[in-house]
Amino acid sequence: MPLGASGERMDYRLYFGELEVGQVERYSAEASNCSGKLLYCDALVRPSSPEVKLLREFIRLSEDSARLTMLNGLADADLAKVNGRLSLFGAYFAPNVWALVDGAGKRHSILTPLFCGRNDISWRWGESDRNEQA
Repeated sequence: MPLGASGERMDYRLYFGELEVGQVERYSAEASNCSGKLLYCDALVRPSSPEVKLLREFIRLSEDSARLTMLNGLADADLAKVNGRLSLFGAYFAPNVWALVDGAGKRHSILTPLFCGRNDISWRWGESDRNEQA
């Protein structure tokens, strides 16, 4: 169970704009980097709208990029293709689009999270929340 500085569980809901992505359990934080597990909400597990299908594609490409990066140069051509496709998702990298909402309902901006596969997720707090969350 993830614990905060005072021993409380650190659970958040992840949002892309107003679209809920899922529940995040934070299990580590080092300097400005945080990691956790993501449990996708039903709308992302079974996407039906074009917006949600596009978000799922972005997440899949992000996971592929993370996996190929870990191969340390063994799949550079594949990584270049995946990253080229990710570049088409410019709006997903815009500031203040991603947020975590805590148990009290407070919205915290984060930079574009890294979807690492196996429901692992990493993020950095957005500028306005960086000092508060450190």
